[in-house]
Amino acid sequence: MLIDVITFGEAMVVFIASKEGEFKDVSRYSRGLAGAELNVAVGLTRLGHKVKYVTRLGKDPYGEYILDFIHKEKIDDSGVYMDSNYLTGSYIKSKVKTGDPKVFYFRQNS
Repeated sequence: MLIDVITFGEAMVVFIASKEGEFKDVSRYSRGLAGAELNVAVGLTRLGHKVKYVTRLGKDPYGEYILDFIHKEKIDDSGVYMDSNYLTGSYIKSKVKTGDPKVFYFRQNS
C-alpha cells in the first residue's frame, strides 16, 4: 500500500469530566483518545488519504484501546510498537464553561 502521510507521536487515553467542578467532586468521566499526531492521522484518513501512524504503546488495556481505535479508523499500524516495559500515558481533563480546563497527566513510565 502506498502511504501519503506518516505521523509520529504519543497517543494517550483522556478521561473528560462529565460536569464542571473540582476533580475531587466529579465522579463520572467519558473516555477518549488524545495526541495531536493521532488526531491528524484520523482527519487525513477520513479525508481519503493513506496514513501510517508511528508510536509506541504500552502492552496494557489503554494501549489495546488505542490500537483498536487505529484499526477501526483504517490507519496503517505497521509502525505501532506494543511495549511490555512501559505504560500507555493518560490524563484527566476538567470541564469548564469558559477558559482553559485543568489537566493532570499520568505519563511516568509511558
